[in-house]
Amino acid sequence: RCQGENTVATYNVTIAEGTQENNYYLIGDINNWSTTDKSYPFVLTEDSVTWRIMFSVPKQRDMFLKVAPASAYDNQESFWSRLWCVENNGSTESKGKLVVGDKGAIKITGSNEDRQYVMRIVPSQMTYEMEEVDPTGIQSMDMYHGSVATIYALSGTKIKEVKASE
Repeated sequence: RCQGENTVATYNVTIAEGTQENNYYLIGDINNWSTTDKSYPFVLTEDSVTWRIMFSVPKQRDMFLKVAPASAYDNQESFWSRLWCVENNGSTESKGKLVVGDKGAIKITGSNEDRQYVMRIVPSQMTYEMEEVDPTGIQSMDMYHGSVATIYALSGTKIKEVKASE
């Protein structure tokens, strides 16, 4: 709050950690580290803050990943320095802080079966969270609104509901 001889003004200042962009993409072993492939876009969720992507990890394969904001694709000469990474390469943490620059990749350790994951990022906080998803989901029936398929993470967290179509 500022006061002058004839002026009173109130300022609300919000300082965001990350810059909100129009799109974000998953990059890494999933797309052979291509600087042009946008096949793995994140989708903005209903809260207009969190971005989400679901993806598969083949069995017997470790996978390394980073996040590429749209601006990285628009600036190929500085592509790698614009990526959102983790501080330590090979981190297997399921959630944490992201840093900008050509730093470490998140690692998903291979297993004996194909797996699916959901990854969420919150650009304003530069955070990520990743969970293995139950690929079978859970089916429920609503007598008044038809069939609804609900996908849950193995932890029990609801990921997404989809109405069945005829």
